[in-house]
This record gives sequence, structure tokens and C-alpha cells, in this order.
Amino acid sequence: MGAALEQAALGLEAGEVPIGSVVVAGGEVVARSHWRPRDGLLAHPELVALQEANRRDVTLVTTLEPCLLCMAAAMFQFAERIVYALESPTDGGTRIRDLWDPAAGSVAPYRFPAVEPAVRRDESAQLVRDFLERFPGSTFASWAQTLV
Repeated sequence: MGAALEQAALGLEAGEVPIGSVVVAGGEVVARSHWRPRDGLLAHPELVALQEANRRDVTLVTTLEPCLLCMAAAMFQFAERIVYALESPTDGGTRIRDLWDPAAGSVAPYRFPAVEPAVRRDESAQLVRDFLERFPGSTFASWAQTLV
């Protein structure tokens, strides 16, 4: 989580909501990203890092609970585990696990990764509070307020 928090801090320094993600394989960080909405609305750090890693059976570590889009991407990349710091009450995707019910007899290879929430949550929340203090007029400030 330390490496994801470092990425989030880079995003904060760039004036963005501090969300950082890393992908871990074999105990090593193989990809990293922070949120860069200027690169496009789908440039979520989880998606960028997963795409860069381009490996199966990884762990996605992120400072914010993955949204539905990022959750699906992790499933399609066969992530074994997702570790996140801060809950996202408006668009967090990990809660869909309770609804995941593949058709009986389905041969779809996708599975829901194990989820480990609230890892270093307070540090991630502090970065969001710092963002709100430094950039109160940001386009994403009202959404970021829902995170803390």
C-alpha cells in the first residue's frame, strides 16, 4: 500500500484527486499509476496499472475502492486479490461480490478476487482532505468530499 500512497501523493502534487494504484506480481510492484483525468475519463489508475502489468494472477493495490469499471477489469485480468484503503460510497465496486452469481454450470473463467478493505485507510483519507483544502474549486471536489 505504501507504493500506492506514493502514487496518490504524486496525483495530489499534480492537482488531481489523490488516487494511486499499483499491481503486484511475485511480491514485486510491476506497474503503477495515479489518477490523471486529463488523459481521459477512463484513465483510472487501476485500469492504467492493470493494462501496463498485462499479467494474470496479480494483486491490485489501490488507495480507493475500485469502481465498477475497475472491478470488472480486475476480474477480466484474473486478479487474485484487491487491497484498498478508502471506501467509495458513491461508486465502489467491491460490494457487487454479494450479487455475483454466475449461471449454474457456467464455464466462464472469471471469478471475483479476494478483497481486503481499509488498509492504511486514514492515510488515504488524509490525502483526500489535503486535496480538498488545496484545490477546493476542483471539478472533482464535490465527489472527493464524499470520500472523507
